Formats: sequence, structure tokens, C-alpha cells
Amino acid sequence: FPYIDELNIALSKFIEKEIDRLLKYVTESDNNLTLLYKYIKKMIDKARAKSKFLADNETNRMINEYKREQYQAMGITHYKWITKGDDKVRPYHKRLNGLIIPYDDAPIQDEFGNKAHAGEWYNCRCQQLPILPIEKDIYT
Repeated sequence: FPYIDELNIALSKFIEKEIDRLLKYVTESDNNLTLLYKYIKKMIDKARAKSKFLADNETNRMINEYKREQYQAMGITHYKWITKGDDKVRPYHKRLNGLIIPYDDAPIQDEFGNKAHAGEWYNCRCQQLPILPIEKDIYT
């Protein structure tokens, strides 16, 4: 499962960095045990928050990719890109807001040229509003 692999990689990098900080803190300072305890507690709280963020992010990506696959299986070929409309929306995502996007061609959604559909990129809160196909002879 790519989501679990990505989550494990992100957590491993985070843990390595935090262990290095702890070792530096212990070896390069005169901290007493009370301060060391407080520092470790702060690190644990930070690790919990990071783990929750990463799990939420990967879950959101998985759900959005699943929705896209289901929409495509139903014959839906396009969606409308919808942002949250707040000040946290990325500049590229603001430009995509309201555009009709084909499912077979994900748009560029960042300054590095990465392509992804709404909600399928790291920490993306955007939504896919499926555009339902209209039968050609519905009005005849």
C-alpha cells in the first residue's frame, strides 16, 4: 500500500530528526533531569501531532483517489475543482478553483510541475465536484 509506505517513510525521517535533536540536547547542555523530562514530553507531544497530521493527510489522499476511481467507473470524465476559499489555499489551487478538470489529465498544481487531482496532493484540502454526464437523447 503506497499510503502506508509513504507514512512510514515520513515518520521515520521525523523520528530520526527528533532523536538527533534529543542527543544534541543531552550531550551539549547542562540540563537537569526536570528540564530533560519536559523536553522529552514536548518531543512526544510533537511526535503525536505529527503522526496524526500524516495519518489524516494520507487518509484524505486515499479517499480522494478512491472517489476519483469510483467516479470514473461510473462514466464521469470531468470534475469541478473546489478550494476551501480561505487564506490557506495554495496559489496554484486558487487558479484551479472553479475550473472543469478532465480525470484523464491531472493539472499541474504546484510551482515544481507536479500533477495531481483535487485532494490528492500533500495536505491538499480541495474537493472534486463530479460533473455528471448528460445523456444525448434525454431531451428528444
